[in-house]
Amino acid sequence: MQHLEQQEWLITNGTGGFASGTVSDARTRTYHGWLTAALQPPGDRRLLLSHLEATLQVGEQITKLGTNFWTDGAIAPRGFRYLQSFHIEPVPTWVWQKHDWRLRRQILLPHIALGKPLQQQRVLVKYTYQGNISATLMLRPLIADRNFHHQQIANFNYDFRQYPSEQQVYFQLTSPFVGTPWLLRWSKGDYQQSGVGRSGRPL
Repeated sequence: MQHLEQQEWLITNGTGGFASGTVSDARTRTYHGWLTAALQPPGDRRLLLSHLEATLQVGEQITKLGTNFWTDGAIAPRGFRYLQSFHIEPVPTWVWQKHDWRLRRQILLPHIALGKPLQQQRVLVKYTYQGNISATLMLRPLIADRNFHHQQIANFNYDFRQYPSEQQVYFQLTSPFVGTPWLLRWSKGDYQQSGVGRSGRPL
């Protein structure tokens, strides 16, 4: 585990926006996250999407693929145990595998040419499943709205609103200040809304 958590990856979009993390998928730095958008570069860069917490259900078997460190020293879940490979080229690519299935994830940050609107900043995430039987991939977005130099700790005064529609959902921090609205889209699957997300509570 120590070897994987010390290896890091970083991709940029040409505007000052970036995505970064560790090979193990644990976030060990304030700067780790999948969408840090450059709103007013170079100063105002905000982390909007930390990551997607993934759980794969194959038949009756449920496997949590994430890796999280907790303040009491615990590591849960321990998805790194199923990580078979990681490649940085041509895009960061992870492969998790058990004896009867294989799941690949790729992350891409499209480059934005100079002069193009900063609103076009995006992160693309692709999952590819291979297995003997059908499976269900459950993804939980962990979101934020903070300066990329700062940490966002549990605070129940922070309200993150979600506005779902067909194949997409808008997220926005609405209290104690109006944050940056951003859109999450997907090609297949359903979205289950679980109330209003608050900092420190599951969304």
